Amino acid sequence: MAQSSIRRRAAFTFDNMKARCRFGHHKRYHRYGGRGIEVRINRDDFIAWYIQEAGGRLDLTIDRIDNDGHYELDNIQLITSFKNWEKAHHESEAVRESQSINLKKGSECCSVGVIIGGNHYPSLSEASRRLGFNTHYVSVRVHRYNSTMPNGEKIQLIGG
Repeated sequence: MAQSSIRRRAAFTFDNMKARCRFGHHKRYHRYGGRGIEVRINRDDFIAWYIQEAGGRLDLTIDRIDNDGHYELDNIQLITSFKNWEKAHHESEAVRESQSINLKKGSECCSVGVIIGGNHYPSLSEASRRLGFNTHYVSVRVHRYNSTMPNGEKIQLIGG
């Protein structure tokens, strides 16, 4: 693989990392900059690291080892897109157990209602149904993501 292709891929990756962390209008800002995630690597150091780590491969993507940590050299790795997807979608058993507990808490604490994006719903499950999400997903948003939906709408539990 040509060195220039890897260098372009590294630069593209870096620029996208910065955009996700810096610009509130970026479609994924709420998952990065909105959670306080910062890029703490300069561009040249990142590109040099990427070229070395990629070993000529263009099928790799950036991953933060600690999902709540910053983009720093000791907290990033290159993995395949599929592995990154797996990591994001297949939670550990401990996290699933925690989510189950949070789901029960969510159901208990919002038996009177929930407000999402200014709309009032009689229950968490009714809000989930009307918005096209499963109840577990919305409950996780309440308990793990500071009571916001992916589009930034606030979730307010009422009652219980």
